Amino acid sequence: MFLLLCGCPPAVDDDDSAAADDDCEQASACEAEFCEPPSLRIGTGTLGFEPLPEDGTIPIWYGGGMGDCMYHLRVAAQAEDLCSTVWIDYTVTVEGSGELIWDDRRHVELAPDPDSAALAYWGLEAFLPVEWYPDDPEHADECPDDAGSSGSLADVQVLVEMAVTDHDDRSASASATLQPVCCGPIQ
Repeated sequence: MFLLLCGCPPAVDDDDSAAADDDCEQASACEAEFCEPPSLRIGTGTLGFEPLPEDGTIPIWYGGGMGDCMYHLRVAAQAEDLCSTVWIDYTVTVEGSGELIWDDRRHVELAPDPDSAALAYWGLEAFLPVEWYPDDPEHADECPDDAGSSGSLADVQVLVEMAVTDHDDRSASASATLQPVCCGPIQ
């Protein structure tokens, strides 16, 4: 009974909310509180975020408009612990040589991912320069004569690098080395 009356305060555990609040950051851009560092995952998808295949491939899509021959990759972002309005910066380079295939910056609103607590943005296009067009006999007659003059992108690996930054300058980045695979219809 005497021990209960001495009044020692309980030790604060790391899991207690008082300790956890000290590690949280208030984001003024979206009036949210984040208690974990931002994270980013690169994926693919046209109708929603899809994780990259475990085999490390990414499809090269054929699609054109008004008679143009066009090939592209589609990438997607899945982020956590960021405000939903972000800048997405992404590049696609040839692995090893560093030759730039695509470089883009988008200001977007991430959407809630129905399969997780994350926010996502999908359908980011990386149009391939004509000299890296794949060997695609089905569409060869629609493409310019110099198509594939540097080789087929399907014969090399590409490095996709991506960064997301919200309006409070909280950011996350990720990269993935992928093997492009030719060719699917545009989806």
